[in-house]
Amino acid sequence: MRIALVAPSSDPLATHLDPRSAAEATRVISLARSLATVGHRITVYARKDSDALPESAIAAPGVTIEHVPAGPAAPVEPDALTAHLPEFGNYLAQRWRRNRPDVVHAHSWAMGLAALMTAVSGTARTSGYLRDKTLAQWMALNRLSEVRLNLNKFGQNTDTGELNFANRTWHYDTRYFDTSIATMKRVVVRVYAGDAKTKGNPLAESTGFLGSALAVPGSSNVDWTTGSTAATAGAPATTAAPATPTPPATTPGIVPPPVVPQPTTNP
Repeated sequence: MRIALVAPSSDPLATHLDPRSAAEATRVISLARSLATVGHRITVYARKDSDALPESAIAAPGVTIEHVPAGPAAPVEPDALTAHLPEFGNYLAQRWRRNRPDVVHAHSWAMGLAALMTAVSGTARTSGYLRDKTLAQWMALNRLSEVRLNLNKFGQNTDTGELNFANRTWHYDTRYFDTSIATMKRVVVRVYAGDAKTKGNPLAESTGFLGSALAVPGSSNVDWTTGSTAATAGAPATTAAPATPTPPATTPGIVPPPVVPQPTTNP
């Protein structure tokens, strides 16, 4: 698993740390190394409290330390850490948006608060994105239905427009593509958040088809209820073959009289 350890400091040998903070930093590094030996990937996020600290460093195989630029690159009192929590949380949000950890463990109440702020804001962004994507999908399907009902748009290659929905402004583009059937086009509708001047990727895309009928309604000679072909008007009628005469029915136990051939006479 990807495990994130959030701590005030990552250097147990730093001279500015009091004995309690130095012991906490030692426990963080020891825990990270132990977890890495069983196959986990550990990233320790600690505030950069010295200009001599690099942006990141490898403490052991599978253990990476990232020094977060939050506040001055100098020691600060524990009670003063709260002023730098928003900056610390923004850094975590950017990093975790690209590479989200499976488990987050904080080693102080201040660092725990920063991690909690990041997790809550990430959840809010995810729910907001799903809401916008659902609304955009509804508008794309609605626009596709409008195109199918308005055949005047058939001759254009593309058209755009804006609309207001859910107290927001959206814009869309509708594109028409040729298909292997001359009377049919493929229609693609894409919906974006914001007005037409807003740049970005579409939130939703829907595809449909538009065209004229391939034959006159009612001209099919297929009986779809049975799967057979009905008779075509004007087709020559066929003459049925003569039926084979069946012998007369007999009563059980009674032998029918033999058939005596009748003599024929020549004229």
